[in-house]
Amino acid sequence: MALYGIALLPLAEKAKAHADEATTPWFADDSAGIGHVEDCAAFLEYLTKDGPIYGYYPEPEKSYFVCKLEDEPAARTSFHHRGLKVNFCRGRRYIGGLIGSDEEKTEYVKKKIGVWADGVKILSSIARRFPQTAYAGLTISLQADSRPRRLGVLCRRGTPLRSSECMKWYRRGPDRLISAGGDI
Repeated sequence: MALYGIALLPLAEKAKAHADEATTPWFADDSAGIGHVEDCAAFLEYLTKDGPIYGYYPEPEKSYFVCKLEDEPAARTSFHHRGLKVNFCRGRRYIGGLIGSDEEKTEYVKKKIGVWADGVKILSSIARRFPQTAYAGLTISLQADSRPRRLGVLCRRGTPLRSSECMKWYRRGPDRLISAGGDI
């Protein structure tokens, strides 16, 4: 996979030139376009046309464009004008986090923290009798799977959630999240 990612560097650089103002992050062979709809549509159009030369075959019908409801008609027009059929939504998971509205982020974090807290409860009951096993479970499984300190979800003011803030939220209940910048 690493070699394939390196082989895609020329494509990534050329595609970036077609998306003037957009940020175009790549993770291995997954690409994204963040910015104005015209730049994102031009980026995907370039990848669709020239990507196969580099062995990269994007599937626009499996792609999602996250936008506000009021921006969707203009976005549909821009992608349709280029012959690209993409899905439109208000929020979507992206590399361990979520891009979307505050409400969707809050719901995503609630689910993640709930799973993590349930795992902590189970491990604490195991720890009474088998402390080493519980410790191994914490370091190998729970810590690696849930990553409560690295949820990849930004609060309204752009500050990341910390594990202490997640636990404050869990103790307070699902009605409000607490961030470093204030309540959500």
